[in-house]
Amino acid sequence: YKVLKCFDIYMVKKFIKNKIGLTDNSWIFEPIFTRSIDFIHTFNYVNVSKKNWITTYETTVPRLDDNLFKVYKENGDVEFIHNPMMDRYLSYISGDNCKKIIALSNCNQNIQKTLLQSYPKYQERIRDKMIVISPPQKKLIPEYSSKKLPTNHIVFTFVGRDFYRKGGAEIVLAFDELVNSNPVLKNTFTLNLIGDLNCRGNKVLDSYPDTEFFYKSI
Repeated sequence: YKVLKCFDIYMVKKFIKNKIGLTDNSWIFEPIFTRSIDFIHTFNYVNVSKKNWITTYETTVPRLDDNLFKVYKENGDVEFIHNPMMDRYLSYISGDNCKKIIALSNCNQNIQKTLLQSYPKYQERIRDKMIVISPPQKKLIPEYSSKKLPTNHIVFTFVGRDFYRKGGAEIVLAFDELVNSNPVLKNTFTLNLIGDLNCRGNKVLDSYPDTEFFYKSI
């Protein structure tokens, strides 16, 4: 096989919309001049052409602006609400030319299943296409039980480029509170933090972003 490039007309449509003030952050792939292409594999994008395709995704697919189909509850849970645009693009995923949707993890697949509960007419058909294939990487150990873990020491590791959006700050605050409540515990754990402190955007907080004082305290 060989990899071919094609032109995505939807990117032009998005550019025009954004220029005239109609924000469009949808992850849609609309290729043209596809005669020489047999199969399309996207990452997070929904293919709206008639070509056979699959997609690998994280979190959910289709990916639209969160405020179009998500409601964040006070306890942190997410409720998916019905949205006409989401309905439209789910119809492409349920179509015959979409062969598989590949989740990067079981967590991603479970979120997708929860989303589909709000769209029962597509639920069964799309669930039949869902599989999980983790990112390819060499195993350092054959299984979790093979890890040599200390019996009296906890190693807690956070990894996430969007440090604040993914809860890095809350982890720092939690461990700080733990140590302040019982200083003896300071020597019972190692906290590893991997992320970018300059990534301060947090769409979950929407119009109530963290303050500069908060960032400095972290």
